[in-house]
Amino acid sequence: MGKSAAAKQPETEAQRHQKQMRVLRAVSAINAVMFVVESASGYFAHSTAMVSDSLDMLSDALGAGTSVLVGKSGPRKQAWVALAKAGVSAMLGLGVLATAGFLFFNPVMPVAAAMGVIGGMALAANATCAALLFRYRKDSLNLSATWKCTRNDIISNVGVLGAAALSHVLLSPLPDIAVGVLVSGLFVKSSISIAAESIGVLRATGQKKQDKKAQAASPSASAPQPAPKQACQLQKALWRIFNRKAAVEVAVPQEEKAPAIPVPAKVATPVASKAA
Repeated sequence: MGKSAAAKQPETEAQRHQKQMRVLRAVSAINAVMFVVESASGYFAHSTAMVSDSLDMLSDALGAGTSVLVGKSGPRKQAWVALAKAGVSAMLGLGVLATAGFLFFNPVMPVAAAMGVIGGMALAANATCAALLFRYRKDSLNLSATWKCTRNDIISNVGVLGAAALSHVLLSPLPDIAVGVLVSGLFVKSSISIAAESIGVLRATGQKKQDKKAQAASPSASAPQPAPKQACQLQKALWRIFNRKAAVEVAVPQEEKAPAIPVPAKVATPVASKAA
């Protein structure tokens, strides 16, 4: 039983990965279609809220598509991809904020009926994507980022529907502009959150790489080191070799040395002459 369970574990992980990729492809396709529909409708309906919401759809489509490409990559590569998506999303959100500021001083009445119909379609699409992603929202950084963006899109869709109702009742473009600003602000805030999480992953993985390099470059801890006692004995031996005279004086005190006995000189004997 234990062997069979261990053999099934890699297959279960592979199957989960395949399901994640299918979900991401479906989410990317749904958001891409809704981006085209909502952006075109928002342009013709003069709705800032719909345009900003369509940018959320575009961001989700790109996010899910890139998550498919880096599905089996390491956390560092996934973090770089998530950081790039966050940067693009933040720039799009800032662009919508600038457009909303322009329309505030040059207001145009939006078509409330189009906002209601397309906003309802976008809400249904995002609810479907959120239901598909809910199970896998904690599996990886990119899946978590896609889930967060989809969750924010649902809030944006509700805002678009509220702007459509208020614009119809008040006969004013200000609710549409206000919702567009709020949606774009939420879009930028979500991008900053994803970027901060990505930077945290990059720092953690970079620190691990540095620790591994430092560990490889440092000498092995198991290398034999001379013991303190042996090192002291070696120092004493070297001192005695280079200071023999001092070593002898220490071994034999001066007062115990015997006085040196002078050696008598040899006296030359006279050689007898041949005449004697």
